[in-house]
Amino acid sequence: METFTGDWLALRGAADRAARSKTLAAQFVSVLPSNPRVLDLASGGGANAKYLETEMTWSAPGAAPSWTFVDGDTDLLAQAREMTGPVELRLADLSSGISREWTASVDGVTASAFFDLVSSDWFEAFAHCVRGVPLLFALTIDGRWRWSPAHDRDNDIMAVFARDQKRDKGFGPAMGGGAAMAMIRILNAHGFIVSSRPADWRLGTAHAALLEALIQNIAAAVTPYGTDTLGWLTCRRQQIGQGELRLRLGHLDLFARPALFSDSEVS
Repeated sequence: METFTGDWLALRGAADRAARSKTLAAQFVSVLPSNPRVLDLASGGGANAKYLETEMTWSAPGAAPSWTFVDGDTDLLAQAREMTGPVELRLADLSSGISREWTASVDGVTASAFFDLVSSDWFEAFAHCVRGVPLLFALTIDGRWRWSPAHDRDNDIMAVFARDQKRDKGFGPAMGGGAAMAMIRILNAHGFIVSSRPADWRLGTAHAALLEALIQNIAAAVTPYGTDTLGWLTCRRQQIGQGELRLRLGHLDLFARPALFSDSEVS
């Protein structure tokens, strides 16, 4: 199963926070009871929960969620333990899916930058397990990108990168850039009303380290397919050093509420 280092998660943290839809996060929080029990999948170091606790106003003074963090990395789970409210840590390999028992006693389920790694079959089984529970899924890639300045190799390289994003990451053939649209379709079929908002990364001079990591990751992903990236990579590195490179990378945030929740319950 593909994993991500704490360094990478920390590197992308500021871009993630800036990109997220506060509107959808607030709608998710608004349908939860006071002191809700929230399950956070592929939680890493707890960045998703930290965002919700610091950026959102919860339903009552002093109200705070109790979190169950699920991840396959013990070191990242140890970081998640630093959350201020009640925390349960669950070390688990998510590649085989989740159990209905996990969601039977929770008031909401969250995840961030995760579901592009899984297959549509995996997500179908997941949607069955979370029926009746409000969901907030942040930062799912949707296949859009725009480099500035443009390079004549962008289309070729990004097309191969999109292909690589759909290889099996341990959860079956990954949904990759088609994840967000597939998730909406599957959730609708399972009785959810889904709202979506763009949550694009907008990277520039303040994100040099993240841009450097991204171009390295893209080159490493596409090279095994026989794609030559040397000239592209050299050019992009020069542009980062000169403060010239910009990238808009498309993501969507999704808030899904069961149809049993009336519109009046969502602010």
